Amino acid sequence: MEKDEQEKEREFNQIANQLIEGLFRSGRGSEMASIKVDDAKSVALAALYPKTFYRGLELLETRSMYEIQYQNATFFVVKDSPKAGNSGECYYRIEKDGCFCSCPTFIELLEQSSSKLCEHVLAWKLYDGNKDFLANYSENLIHVENLEEMEDYLKWCKLCFL
Repeated sequence: MEKDEQEKEREFNQIANQLIEGLFRSGRGSEMASIKVDDAKSVALAALYPKTFYRGLELLETRSMYEIQYQNATFFVVKDSPKAGNSGECYYRIEKDGCFCSCPTFIELLEQSSSKLCEHVLAWKLYDGNKDFLANYSENLIHVENLEEMEDYLKWCKLCFL
């Protein structure tokens, strides 16, 4: 049983790494890179494997945006321009138009945030029963000042359905 789990993890890591490498190659020197996510095992990277998505964000240094296409939906990761006086500091955001996310944990985070600056944010959720990827969206966008906070934010969203 343990061997099966290790094999699945190895296989998933391989797929995730190929996706990230493909994203890096397709986006080099351009303002926007895109990648199609067709394999069910890779479900939107962040939902099952936050570290891979975290690595993906690190690749944004050479462009302002990339898109992830999953089934019929398109999600965008946007790198905001540094604000004046912030000496190169930049923000990352995930956004997509959609319905309000009624997740209590997510609403609580929004109420605590002082950075509600945009209209929509993608909330990543994991349904543990069959590992399907579910996405809902909010009326507000939380700006994330660094990648560690982005990873924590994705973990909070995952906990809502576990």
